[in-house]
Amino acid sequence: MKSIIALLLLVSVLTIGCRSSTNDKGLSYADFEPEEFYEVEGRVLSNLLSFSLPRNRVLNYEYFLDQETPLVGYELNIHRTLKPGERFIVLVHKQDSTISFFGYVNPMLLDRSIHKLRQRR
Repeated sequence: MKSIIALLLLVSVLTIGCRSSTNDKGLSYADFEPEEFYEVEGRVLSNLLSFSLPRNRVLNYEYFLDQETPLVGYELNIHRTLKPGERFIVLVHKQDSTISFFGYVNPMLLDRSIHKLRQRR
């Protein structure tokens, strides 16, 4: 009986951990083809723990930083810890710029973010 419970617990943890990240529209990156996206620079607004899924994070970010009012997005189930102000690559849908996903952290952008934070102090 204990082994069955342990097995069910293991399967549920793996299922939650393997879910793909979703954005503010409830869409998953897996719903699209990689060719449907282009890369832009984004900046972290906040990176908070999720109330509904412990150990998962909600990443709030803005992108199209060169515009007067950048677009804002968020993504659930992020497993990276980024600090507010840090920059990363956002994947933006070519047909609908309001569909975006966390892409990856470019080391060059991260270095530039850290340098800017140090200059403010």
